Amino acid sequence: MTKLASTIKPAVVRIEAQSPQGTSVGTGFLVSTQGHVITCWHVVSFYSIDNNGALQFDYSNNITANLNGKLHRADVIHRQTTDGPYTSDFAVLKIDLSGTPYLSLGDYDDVEQGDEVCFMGYPRAYAEAFFGAGHVSALRSVPSHFNQMIKIDAIEIDASINKGNSGGPLVDSDTGKVVGIVTLRHGDITPALRELRDYFSSWPKKGGLLETTALELINLAERNTNIGLGTAISIRYAKDELKALGFKV
Repeated sequence: MTKLASTIKPAVVRIEAQSPQGTSVGTGFLVSTQGHVITCWHVVSFYSIDNNGALQFDYSNNITANLNGKLHRADVIHRQTTDGPYTSDFAVLKIDLSGTPYLSLGDYDDVEQGDEVCFMGYPRAYAEAFFGAGHVSALRSVPSHFNQMIKIDAIEIDASINKGNSGGPLVDSDTGKVVGIVTLRHGDITPALRELRDYFSSWPKKGGLLETTALELINLAERNTNIGLGTAISIRYAKDELKALGFKV
């Protein structure tokens, strides 16, 4: 595992995306020598509510990738008009750098229940990359957490995924190839917490003791809820997009 961790680490980047809602911190990983990065869609996007009360989504126009302590501007380069990156929760970024280390991509079918897998990322927005390992608990089709009507292939793992791990590579320990993109922690109560946050934020006495304390408790609960399971989406979705962009993968 020590050798595998040292192989993965140089190709893993810390992602920060600025939006009207604040700073989102996640993980990404390089997939070419020309600075192409895979991460999660939800790390680099934000939502707003239009005049009709409908949700509107857009990508951040201020994304940075921290590679080996150096900050690089990152731009979203895949076809933003397709539904795939949205429902499958991935994004393809590009940083202006050549000769970058990268991870080889495998296939969803490369792993079976019980196989050992590992991942690396920046949980809880830490500045250091953390390595984790576990086993494939299940391979199954799950509803997209952005659109419950659409099913996507996912790899369930018995490892603690935390906020900030999103977008990191899930690697087959036997082959060293990426088979999934870490996307979701189980025990996530974010939707309910978001409703509470929006409710307290809308109070006319915003900034009062009750509102401030409630918001602090909500943020604390969101950061620390974890039951030791996680989900990665199949790498196939990102590979299909890379092929559409002209990559041989």
